Amino acid sequence: MKGKDLIIGMFGLGTVGSGVVELLERQGAELEQKYGVKLKLKKIVVRNVAKSRPVKVAPGLLSDNPRDILDDIEINTVIEVMGGVKPAEDYILEALKKGKHVITANKAVLAVGGAEVFRQALRSNCYLGFRAAVTGFQDIIERLSSAISINTLVGVFNGTCNYILTQMEEHQQQLDVVLKKAQQLGYAEEDPSLDIDGYDTTDKLAILCILSFGCSIRRQDIFTEGIRHISLEDIKFAGELNYRIKLLGIAKYVDGRIEARVHPCLVPKDNMIARLEGVENGIQIDDELRGQGGFTAPGAGKYPTACAIMFDIINVATHNTVYFPHHIKRLPIKSMAGLESEYYLRLAVRNHPGVLEKIAGVFGKNDINIMSVLQQRGGDRQRGQIIPLVIMVDKSKEKNIQKAIRRIQALDVIKGDVRLIRVEESLW
Repeated sequence: MKGKDLIIGMFGLGTVGSGVVELLERQGAELEQKYGVKLKLKKIVVRNVAKSRPVKVAPGLLSDNPRDILDDIEINTVIEVMGGVKPAEDYILEALKKGKHVITANKAVLAVGGAEVFRQALRSNCYLGFRAAVTGFQDIIERLSSAISINTLVGVFNGTCNYILTQMEEHQQQLDVVLKKAQQLGYAEEDPSLDIDGYDTTDKLAILCILSFGCSIRRQDIFTEGIRHISLEDIKFAGELNYRIKLLGIAKYVDGRIEARVHPCLVPKDNMIARLEGVENGIQIDDELRGQGGFTAPGAGKYPTACAIMFDIINVATHNTVYFPHHIKRLPIKSMAGLESEYYLRLAVRNHPGVLEKIAGVFGKNDINIMSVLQQRGGDRQRGQIIPLVIMVDKSKEKNIQKAIRRIQALDVIKGDVRLIRVEESLW
């Protein structure tokens, strides 16, 4: 396409879309001078043309009709930042079938239908840019896709959650208070469920599994638990135990099977993952041939994502290819029941003699060894008063822990839900 204009159609004009428009306006002339290709944003399709936008665009640029992009033979490059699986997936596939290059920030589409999208890009000989779907790790796509020996990848893949957990610790505030601040700063959406319930991380992990293992995993097969239940008490107790709490995505290739899970973890304070602050993302890769490595990058806000899209635009302009597996397979998924981990358990218990003995008895019957017990310090505890109790247990099977929790939950000395956070000590 060198020497030919990039005529761009874009689906969506929210936070990320507005960032793309701003960068095209600010950098378009420089890119033309540098690469000899003129960039022209011809049409933006949105759901509601009359809606107020975070960025001003010419009136004729907006449309609510997707055919204005898909049927326009002049438009040769499509940017999709509308979000959601449908109809975004349909637009992406149709654009590729019509020979249009596609750049997408849509994690959900690639997590659900990534194998078909990749195959269609190959069949049509079109560029498929998805760096914005893995913002924070776009610079290592080539390494992941070209590797043949990755055993494990672990990371913080959601800048919003990392910002919330960092702020909770730094300002000693509960999650709901910090979440409002994240929304005001544009790090969290009005409906933050995708972030704080872990689904955004799950989608990124599914994409990274395609790149790293050549394996397509259904979203519903990835165990997913978000940070909604993490309290300030957990943050404080974790600190006393020399840990920080992080929402991790973890994938491992073991004996022809894939272990894939997303959940909060206690991470040792001296680990690189634990030191990630604010909206930072980070990933650790264990590659049998290349060794272990770690990478960090910002992962929330419109500009990191918009910059990833601009990187893909430059690749289209300069004929660079993007790497992804040509043959994507399905592999058996390891059940969470077989996971072995250390665990942090926080219980609200009645301050009575013999309480710990009852709890320890349940653990003993389920082959679980208690490593340590931590109680909140200070205060005048009265008999019968409800007090927090933290128990750290040795490496145990997930199925045994879950069985023990159900039995402990039924004890008359327990108030409310038993809170569990897994401990990730195997980081490097």
